[in-house]
Amino acid sequence: IERGIKALGYEGGLAPRSTPRCVGCGICNFGCPTGGKGSTNLTLLPRAVARGALIQADTKVTDVLVESGRAVGLRGHATNPDTGQTGGEVTVRAEQVILSAGAIGTPRLLWSTGLGEQLGPVGEGLHVHPGSAVFGICEEEISLWRGATQGAYFVHPDLPGVLPHGFSAPPEVCLMALGLVGPRLQEGLDLLPYLTGMVVMVSDKGIGRVRAKADGRADIQYHFADNDVERIKQGMVVTANVLLAGGAKQVCVPVHGVERVTSGAALGKALTDKGIRDFSLYASHPMSTCRMGRDPESSVIDINGRTHRMPGLAIADASVFPTSLGVNPQLTTLAVATNIAKRLLESH
Repeated sequence: IERGIKALGYEGGLAPRSTPRCVGCGICNFGCPTGGKGSTNLTLLPRAVARGALIQADTKVTDVLVESGRAVGLRGHATNPDTGQTGGEVTVRAEQVILSAGAIGTPRLLWSTGLGEQLGPVGEGLHVHPGSAVFGICEEEISLWRGATQGAYFVHPDLPGVLPHGFSAPPEVCLMALGLVGPRLQEGLDLLPYLTGMVVMVSDKGIGRVRAKADGRADIQYHFADNDVERIKQGMVVTANVLLAGGAKQVCVPVHGVERVTSGAALGKALTDKGIRDFSLYASHPMSTCRMGRDPESSVIDINGRTHRMPGLAIADASVFPTSLGVNPQLTTLAVATNIAKRLLESH
């Protein structure tokens, strides 16, 4: 991938990653067994505990406590992490309640507790960073399931909001994506060590919404914008060019009816008439369901993180983004949440 990026002169290369102790075992999808990531359980949470914070883990929040129109706490129940059995009730009262359950969990909780309708457009405007993938078939062994995931990326100057980046994946995911299962399994196993690949993620214009079902689970709808599908296609073509320029001999995509090709132009032609139902698509970064803004009619929280319509309640997670971001959102989520926390402290 890096060779192809350099050959075509695109901005990009090896990606900066917050994985200070990564050993490259490549099983990130199942959780890091070595503590290699710079994740919050190794960074921010220990700092908070050192300063007196209490973490009530394995506890499902079921209700936001409201008194005289003000949020005053949360109620939930603890669960046994090994058996899943429900334990005792947990109640926390606080001067300031902050929800950080993510762009799916936060609106789901608010709707399940009956607060969704009164707080404004809760759950509206869901973005999800949809995308697909391009696989390159190389002469050298790659072993895609090993090493750093998202190890390289590039930006095409004519495709703003389209971000191709490398990935590592379990072998079975690659085989299923390419239809190399059943009678084609042996073909897939023989091909597997020689595969490289990139996902093609777009900053989406399509939108969805989140509600809560009667049993408390999330009820999610999403509607693709036609232009997003076209941008995914364009991103797949330029990604194919990068992989081929880097040494891949053929490229293939998880799109029904598209065979292996040896040029980006051939891939573009094969994708021309393909619609959304032909693609194996993914979505990875829910955002924007409790948007920040000045107008209570079009947003849920103000610029300080407080909900417009309920004192004592704030939100700090990816649900507050007004629009879909153009990159993976973890740094922005951390930065926005930190800023909201500082403002809440300053006004306390």
